[in-house]
Amino acid sequence: MRKITRFLIGILFLSFLAGCSSTKDLGFLKELADDEKEKAKAIESDTRNYEKLKEALAVGKLKPGMPIEEIRDRYGEPVVKTQEKEGMRLGYKPGPASWFGEQKIYLFFDVQGKLIKFQSAEKTVQT
Repeated sequence: MRKITRFLIGILFLSFLAGCSSTKDLGFLKELADDEKEKAKAIESDTRNYEKLKEALAVGKLKPGMPIEEIRDRYGEPVVKTQEKEGMRLGYKPGPASWFGEQKIYLFFDVQGKLIKFQSAEKTVQT
């Protein structure tokens, strides 16, 4: 976040020096800053949802047959939803993590929207 702030301050300073401090240029910079704030909120939300779900898995709160709506209500929206022929797959990960790393959790649902298994870096559980 600090790098983004410094970057924006640098842009503002250069705009001032170049005499490009028109309303149009400042509007663009404000939009850029607002976009970065939205990205930061999304990263925080993704991380919070992942951590809640990870904790639930650790203490055995996920049960076979749980409806997809209940899980989304409890643990938030996933980062990715994939429709598959067997049903639906939801993917959760902390905001800054890569999909290629170990920090991710997949939940698999049947065509009726009931939990059938989950997969994390630690384990795969068939319910």
